[in-house]
Amino acid sequence: MSNSGNSLKNEEIREISSSDLTTDYQDLGAPSQHRGFIVTIFNTTNGDVYLRRNTDPVGVNTKRQPKASGRITDSKTNDGVEAPGTQFSVKWAGTPPEEPTGDFWLEYEYV
Repeated sequence: MSNSGNSLKNEEIREISSSDLTTDYQDLGAPSQHRGFIVTIFNTTNGDVYLRRNTDPVGVNTKRQPKASGRITDSKTNDGVEAPGTQFSVKWAGTPPEEPTGDFWLEYEYV
């Protein structure tokens, strides 16, 4: 395992309130500016949310984040990256809660 000696940096957090989520995909903040190595997702809403990237196949839901959960994707471990210019989009998975609560956000780390 190599260690480049570089430190991780963060882009601005991309977030959306549950009251602003819909059943149609909408952009989650701005496209990424750097090659991302660690993407962390938090869904503190009371409903499941789909997350996709503009590089995913059109018309396909590629990640589903359960309500009240988080996920860390550490691409650096296997030398994978999120490309600069990646746009993340989100929507409710299925029927939205009658009274939505919480937020959905994504943290993006790069070297």
